[in-house]
Amino acid sequence: MSAAVKSTSGLNVPYMGKCCFCFSLEFGSLAIAACSVLFWMFVLFDILTVNRYNTKNAVESGVARLLIDMVLAALMFIGAQKRMSLLILLWVLVEFVLILVNVVLALVVGIMQLSHVMLLGAAIIGTFYTLALIVVFNFYREVRDGQ
Repeated sequence: MSAAVKSTSGLNVPYMGKCCFCFSLEFGSLAIAACSVLFWMFVLFDILTVNRYNTKNAVESGVARLLIDMVLAALMFIGAQKRMSLLILLWVLVEFVLILVNVVLALVVGIMQLSHVMLLGAAIIGTFYTLALIVVFNFYREVRDGQ
């Protein structure tokens, strides 16, 4: 990751020219979208197969959230493939909000239950999604600027 910071509309998001120091931002965005779709499919399968342990409302709300994430990842994949900045920006904005909500909820639950494992998990997942968000946002900049 380069240390350069380019300003975009008052936002100071670190500028990255490459994903993971060697891949293009387009490839990184496509990989993030494809991995997200596969990951959420596995999680959805897991929720549907172990629903006997959960209440019906918990399963339905979990399925709805996962379907939203899968659709967003598919839209981002299409946007990255066809270089459509609006679809990429949609993913960035919604994922930013979802990351904030998920990390805050995990922190609250972890603190209330004094679970260090949950706090560590929230930190790891938050770090991964923040890196993914930076890669995709930089690809959005690239597409928007027509490079």
